[in-house]
Amino acid sequence: MKLTRRTVIFAIGGVAAGGLAVAAAAFGAQSVEFASWLAGIGSLAATVATLTSTRGGPPAAQPGDTTSSTDASSPAAIPTQAPAPEAAPPEIISSPSSPAAPPQAAADAHLVVSASAWTAQLERPGVSEGLLRGAAMREISADLAPLDDLLAHSLPHLRVEIRTAYRPRTVQVGSVDQFWTVMLVDSILHDGSIGLQRWLLRATDLILSAERHHVPRLTEFWEWFFVTHLAATADEPADGLMATFVTEAIRQSGDDHKRLYPIIDLFIRIARDDPATLRLIRDALTRHDEVLRERGSSPALLKRVQVLLGRLGAAVGPTPFRPVLVDFAPDAICPYPFRAMEVPLTVGDVDAILRRASGADAAMPHVLSQGSTDGTAFGGLCRELTDILGSLLRTSASASAGANGSDEWRWDIPTVAEWVRLAGCVDQPYPWGHDLPTPLHANLKFDRGSRLSPVRTYMAGRTAAGVYDCCGGVHEIVREQKHDTFDTDRRFEGAFRLAGGSYLSPPHGVTGQRFRHLSARDRGGRPSCVGVRLIAYREVDEARRWESLKAFRLGRQRPPLARTTPTQRRATAGHRTRGTVG
Repeated sequence: MKLTRRTVIFAIGGVAAGGLAVAAAAFGAQSVEFASWLAGIGSLAATVATLTSTRGGPPAAQPGDTTSSTDASSPAAIPTQAPAPEAAPPEIISSPSSPAAPPQAAADAHLVVSASAWTAQLERPGVSEGLLRGAAMREISADLAPLDDLLAHSLPHLRVEIRTAYRPRTVQVGSVDQFWTVMLVDSILHDGSIGLQRWLLRATDLILSAERHHVPRLTEFWEWFFVTHLAATADEPADGLMATFVTEAIRQSGDDHKRLYPIIDLFIRIARDDPATLRLIRDALTRHDEVLRERGSSPALLKRVQVLLGRLGAAVGPTPFRPVLVDFAPDAICPYPFRAMEVPLTVGDVDAILRRASGADAAMPHVLSQGSTDGTAFGGLCRELTDILGSLLRTSASASAGANGSDEWRWDIPTVAEWVRLAGCVDQPYPWGHDLPTPLHANLKFDRGSRLSPVRTYMAGRTAAGVYDCCGGVHEIVREQKHDTFDTDRRFEGAFRLAGGSYLSPPHGVTGQRFRHLSARDRGGRPSCVGVRLIAYREVDEARRWESLKAFRLGRQRPPLARTTPTQRRATAGHRTRGTVG
């Protein structure tokens, strides 16, 4: 009797399947997992043989032959199943040992894999770690290599589906990497405990910090995970899946900004088109920021948190200008109430005021333009300052100041007197006291690598009232005289001063009681370092503001020294010397 190639393959597959089934029965009493694995591989062999045998059509039935069918949904479930077609079998089927078949020929054949049957294999040491990094299956697990080879030779011509154990459903996969991604995600979620979720975060942290070459594969994994599972839970309570991952990622990072920033950055990138998830991350980071401030955390950590919050603010979308204001009651210097911004205007604040799209640097202090207009040296500063103040409505000032219906409030930049008051420098040189500045106090030029930092970074540099960044970051422009228009450089320079210091200022030359004139150095060839802090005051106190400013400046002027001739100075010096000797 002449045996065809089709018959030989079918016979070999049947013998292999039978042998593995016998082995599964023999080992079943000793190891249920091993028996299940053998049964699964046997099923794969039978499936491949069955599909391959149909290449030339079904074999002719012999007299007396009987065939038994296997129920795909029977309790003796095997890891992989190939349901029999309802109608005639396909003419050409793709298999690991045969050439790739045309899609139209293989469309009717598919392979169904039960995820729960392979969970034990995925939980073995090193398997999940290797899958997360995209390692070759032969290097990860010899037991899973046959299944990986089958998928590599069959996809995409063979339709492969996974029956998940977590929230059971059928997922069709189109590549080997996607197959193992689905299997790994399902094994993590089906466990139901926080342990495997924490393992995933630790492994992600390790790859982001020390194994950057695996980041592309890691990103693909998280993107699929987010689209299929995490995004739908963004609006769930605090114990929702996405909220749990964000909270645990922040908790595991602790006070290490080098661990916090990469993983939150990854979450922001995979959720870039989902506002609900971005708001969830922003709210969690905001709460964490408050905790860090209570602890007195380092500027490096606070800086990273502020950068992330700035990016999230820009990604979520435009928000109204609602700054945090600090109250100041009337006193001898400013005999009227006013409110000052907790921080200088940020890039995000100015974008909100001018109603333009925000960028990724929304948490950075805004710097006024250095551009020259109409041939004047300070035209750029004047123009942008006018645009900002002109775009702020009186109603917004009243609402931000929490005013009642009888008060009307206005926005403005502070006068010299108001700035000394809000900076806490009435009777001390620095907002924090009498100690000399350090890198913990302010963003000053302590070394050549000085650069601008986000607002609210330097906890040690706050005033007693809670105002940030008065002596570092950016100079703050303040009013020296009352002027509404500025026709010449001289008038502009005379009407304004620069308060505090900037990231370009050496620390030894900065105090909260010294103001410098505007000059050509504040434009052109050097980076801009002039920022703005707004105050809100009542309209009824308009005249009192300028009276108080004038009184403050007169009170700060030193009395003139009596003029003496050189002869008088020598005689006085000699008299002191003789008196000392005598």
